[in-house]
Amino acid sequence: MNTTQTDETSPYLTVRQLAKRWHTTENAIYTARSRRRGTYPRGFKRGRLVLFRLAEVEAHEQAEMAADTRFNPDLDPTNAPVEPKAA
Repeated sequence: MNTTQTDETSPYLTVRQLAKRWHTTENAIYTARSRRRGTYPRGFKRGRLVLFRLAEVEAHEQAEMAADTRFNPDLDPTNAPVEPKAA
């Protein structure tokens, strides 16, 4: 039995699965992982595979959405309350 393979119920994602989830290439995942260590989900090697914990990937996605004005209207400056001008 090969324990390095992941399936649909696994708490881990391979680089291929993560690239498919984020609609990007596997090479982009490897590149971003090596360049942006602090802002990217942590991965670990299991044999030849690099695996990412699904919980960390989901937390990263939530943090990215919270920082994006398209998903978080509180960050959009056009939604800021208008202050009356002083006379």
